[in-house]
Amino acid sequence: MEREITIQGTQVIYHAFKHDPSERKVDFTRHLELITSTICDLVLTGKPRFIGIEGQSGSGKSGLAKVLKDDGVNVIVIDVCALRDKTSQPTDISDYFGDGKVTIVIDELGFADCNCYPLINKHLDQGGTVVALVQSKMDVDLEPEFKWLSMDRNGIRAL
Repeated sequence: MEREITIQGTQVIYHAFKHDPSERKVDFTRHLELITSTICDLVLTGKPRFIGIEGQSGSGKSGLAKVLKDDGVNVIVIDVCALRDKTSQPTDISDYFGDGKVTIVIDELGFADCNCYPLINKHLDQGGTVVALVQSKMDVDLEPEFKWLSMDRNGIRAL
C-alpha cells in the first residue's frame, strides 16, 4: 500500500496512512534548484543530460518525481513500481520512449528491464533529458555518464 500524497507547488504533503499515522510536508525547492543547476552544467559542458538520484526507500523519491512532473514542461514520469506485476521480473518501460523532446523521470529505474537501456541512450542522443531515481547507484549499469545526486529526508546533495 503506497502512501497518498498531494502536490502543492514545490511542496508535497505525505498523508497519514496505516504504517505512519502522521502527516508530513516536504518542500522540494532546494531539490529543484540543484537539479536545474546540474542540468545547466551538463548542457554547458556538452554532456548527456542524465541525472541519477540515489535515495533509500522512504527518502522522498516518488514525491520528487511528482513535483518534477508538475513543475516541469514536457515531463513524463515512469513509476516503475506502479507498473510492476506481482512477480519479481524486471518491468518493461520501452513503450514510454520515442519523443526526444521530453524529460523522462524514471522512478525506480533499478526495477526496470535493462532492455530499456538502449532506448535511454537513444533518448539522450536525441537531446532528451533523463532523471533516474534509484535506491542505489549499483542498481543501474548504463553507458552514459551520470551526474549523481543523493537524497534523504534531510535534503539533496551532489556526489
